[in-house]
Parts: sequence; structure tokens; C-alpha cells
Amino acid sequence: MDIADLLDRPPHHLSVGEKRKVAIASTLIIDPEALLLDEPTAGIDPLTTRHIIDLLIHANSLGKTIITSTHDLHIVEEMSDTVFVFSHEKRIVSFGKPAEILKDEKLLLDNNLLHIHAHRHNGQVHVHPHQHH
Repeated sequence: MDIADLLDRPPHHLSVGEKRKVAIASTLIIDPEALLLDEPTAGIDPLTTRHIIDLLIHANSLGKTIITSTHDLHIVEEMSDTVFVFSHEKRIVSFGKPAEILKDEKLLLDNNLLHIHAHRHNGQVHVHPHQHH
């Protein structure tokens, strides 16, 4: 995981991404059959996100079951075989293949998962939804 340089650093001096890498590495070292991860890429830089995604995909290719909760829809299709969408009441409102779920704009909007982006064009702010297909 390229974290040997973290060994001598106190935990409170590690970044969020470094702490995540250490946590995942310390879990993988015991060779579990499954990993259950809550928002593994939230709040970390794009390169660290890439490393964590690659690590989890590799672990899955070795037979590990990976269960992940995330609001980062840009990683869903790459990492998932099946997607479950939960309501505000924590009930499953839909499930299916990532491509099906990600193209259902109403489902994503109703469950606060549709990304809304703002762009500036010629001094005017333009807002529109952004889907991850």
C-alpha cells in the first residue's frame, strides 16, 4: 500500500487519506473474507481515492467480498456488482446493476444522490444536474 513511511509518524499527524490506508491495511493483514467499509473515499484527494479503489478492486479479485456505503457515485459503477439505494428512513428503496441505478434520475433526486453542479458561462452561473453513467 506504499505506507511504510507512515510507520514512525504519530496517528494525529496523518492525513485523512493516510489514516484510511492504515485502517484498510490493518484490516487486510488479518485476511478477512469480507470488508465492510463506510464512505472509504469521502473527503480524500483524487490520487488517494484512486489508490483505495484499486486496492479494493484487487482485494475483490482475490476473492474478498467488499461491501461499501458511499455517496461518491463516480466510484459506484467501477466498484459494484449490485447497488442498493436507501431512503432517509434507512430502508432499501431500489436495487440493481450500477448502470440501471445511475441512470434513474428521479430515484437519485428523490434520495439526495443526484449531483448538482454550477458552472460560470460568460459571467452567468448555470446550474444543472450531473449524472454518472
